[in-house]
Amino acid sequence: MGLKTAGVLGIVGGIILFVAIPTAIALTAAIFRIPASDILNPANYTPVGYAVLVSGIIMNAISALVLIIAGALLTSDRGRIPSAILMTVFGVLGIVFSLVAIGGILGLIGGVLGIIGGALGMVSAPKVQEAPPPPPPPLQ
Repeated sequence: MGLKTAGVLGIVGGIILFVAIPTAIALTAAIFRIPASDILNPANYTPVGYAVLVSGIIMNAISALVLIIAGALLTSDRGRIPSAILMTVFGVLGIVFSLVAIGGILGLIGGVLGIIGGALGMVSAPKVQEAPPPPPPPLQ
């Protein structure tokens, strides 16, 4: 498996992580039979609870965008190890914020795909060639 496979996994993981946000809101509204606008109403939460919800939405969106961009870089052969490391780190952050704040199982799946893509990108990225040692000075 090459960089293109790793990049595609990151892109798909980012899309799933991004889709997890409205899906979680819609499912919560359907399960509790309340309007979706009440889920994001700050009057229904403590200040800390609302801060966790909003920060979770923001972090999931940022993680999704980073996974998509890093995956696109890996797919186009422009990204190497730094893109793969970003995919791994933001895949983990996506999982954490999906489970803590908003996103649930769908966010977990997107984060895992990002981590797998990042790990594959690190393994299949070409190694940096070291410069050959300088030639010895001429004998006199």
